[in-house]
Amino acid sequence: MPKNVRRDFASRREEIIHQSTELFARFGYKKTTVAAIAGGMGLVKGALYAYFQDKEDIYLACFEEQADRLRRQISKYQEPNLSAQENLLRFFDTAAAAVAQSPFLIKALEGDCPAGSRLFSAQVELYELEAARMVEGILRSGKTNGAMAVDNPGLTARTLVRLFYHLLKAKYSASGSGDDVAEQTAELLRLVVRGLAAPAVLSARQQSPDWWQGRK
Repeated sequence: MPKNVRRDFASRREEIIHQSTELFARFGYKKTTVAAIAGGMGLVKGALYAYFQDKEDIYLACFEEQADRLRRQISKYQEPNLSAQENLLRFFDTAAAAVAQSPFLIKALEGDCPAGSRLFSAQVELYELEAARMVEGILRSGKTNGAMAVDNPGLTARTLVRLFYHLLKAKYSASGSGDDVAEQTAELLRLVVRGLAAPAVLSARQQSPDWWQGRK
């Protein structure tokens, strides 16, 4: 395939992803059709199959783009002058804020996504594992400098990310109680982070109102 043809193909594919992301975010996966996506771009339905296999394939490409954007945002969470506890909280705060800015991801958390899709489940698991590696890096840093008491950083990181994922799902699927769930989510994460603090840190800082964050 000539270089200019490949470039045009990639450009049109990105246009389809952009158009589809907006439709999925607005109407959800179930109500969005391939015909609606094609029509929004002035194409016939069959033209989209030159770029994607089916609606699920389009959705997976949209999810990958949105998840990559989320990953780029949360990868900037660490500050060298902050404690491990503070960086851990910054990680989850940044992730929550990034999700809140993506109507597409909110729809997915609400459950309007390809139900039963092994490929979608694999994508979610992939990004969970990547997030867990980031959290594990914070935990190992805290363990090294004596700020955190963590026996198994890898397992603890995976547990924290799974907990955070389920709490986000609860927040966006809760009917009429989103604010309460959000507040409970933040409080639970603070309790978890506080529980990871090493005994010496707790003893030295427990008189401070911000002692659980590891501040002096």
